[in-house]
Amino acid sequence: MHGRDVLENITGQAITAYRAPSFSITERSLWAIDLLIEHGFRYDSSIFPIYHDRYGVPGARRFPYRVLRGTAALTEFPPSVHRWLGLNVPVSGGGFFRLYPVRLSCHWLGLINRRVRQPFMFYIHPWEIDPEQPRLPGTASCRFRHYLNLASTESKLAYLLRRFSFGALTESLVDAVVEPEKAPAGKASCAPMRVRGGAEA
Repeated sequence: MHGRDVLENITGQAITAYRAPSFSITERSLWAIDLLIEHGFRYDSSIFPIYHDRYGVPGARRFPYRVLRGTAALTEFPPSVHRWLGLNVPVSGGGFFRLYPVRLSCHWLGLINRRVRQPFMFYIHPWEIDPEQPRLPGTASCRFRHYLNLASTESKLAYLLRRFSFGALTESLVDAVVEPEKAPAGKASCAPMRVRGGAEA
């Protein structure tokens, strides 16, 4: 946890949320959640409920839930997906945001807010708005994933920011109804709430 200590010393604030690089907490590494709880993290956004060749836990819950370990707990805020034709389609940002038409992304994100009254999680990397970055050698698959549509990402992001209001992950969960880990997969609460982050404007 050296990295967290460095950030806390720089910012003067406690670091309570975590996201594994490349969403690398999978079915084979769920023990990492126990370590996060043990070290005092209160939030995580690493378990992507999709099929993917590098990451993902396809059967995981789609909306925020609590992971309980004795008297300690952690809130998992999964990267957002849209349920379509019986599949979880990733719609939470990154390469998926660069791949889809921006109006489709906004439509699916809006459905998460309106239909199931849940906040959505969205992320973007700084390099994804830099179309002039150096092109490095790699496999065709890696080049496609990394460099696809870089020239249009900034304008897409501007469009998204006009459509929705955003906050930190922790702010987004303030008024959300967060169910326990053992709740049936795919069940979402529709109780009224104010969605502070990732909410349609």
